[in-house]
This record gives sequence, C-alpha cells and structure tokens, in this order.
Amino acid sequence: MTVIDNLPDSEAYQQGRARLKAKALPIAKTLLQNAGYATLVYPWKDAPDVFRALSENGGDEDFVIVSRGDVWWAYKLAVCDEDVYDVGDGIYVTITAHS
Repeated sequence: MTVIDNLPDSEAYQQGRARLKAKALPIAKTLLQNAGYATLVYPWKDAPDVFRALSENGGDEDFVIVSRGDVWWAYKLAVCDEDVYDVGDGIYVTITAHS
C-alpha cells in the first residue's frame, strides 16, 4: 500500500473501513442481544478490539458506545469530539475523544 491509499477518499481506504465495519457488526449484534439491547458503554481500554479499530483519533479516545440507533447524549462523555460509525442494521459504534 502506498501513502496515497491512506487518504479518506481513496478506494483502498474506503474498502478497509468497510471491512472493519463488517467485522464489528456481528460482534455488536451479539453483545447487544446478550445485554437485552441496552446501550453498552466501555472505557476505551476495556472496549473490544474490533470497535477500537474503527477509531481515527490516534490515541485520545475515552469511551466506546455500542447502541441501536443514535446516541444523542454521547457528547456528554466527550471533552472534544465524538465519531459515530454506522456498522449496519441500525447499530452504531460511537467513540468519544478528548482532542
């Protein structure tokens, strides 16, 4: 892979993101089902690796939230930023960060 493939517009980058989301979806479904579809909140260090791999923050992450539907209140856990990843089937992984 060349450096150009790491740009968000590149096809290789988009394909890599799609693979990460495809890996996250079945795990998120199982975890949510086991929790009775309650929203799950993990401190960054305790979150499953498959969700942590979605982050593009580079080390300033605080929490990972796995939910069905939008988590409008996630900003309350973020000092500066929150990134929301739609992994499919109405399941979202939100990652909060402090920079």
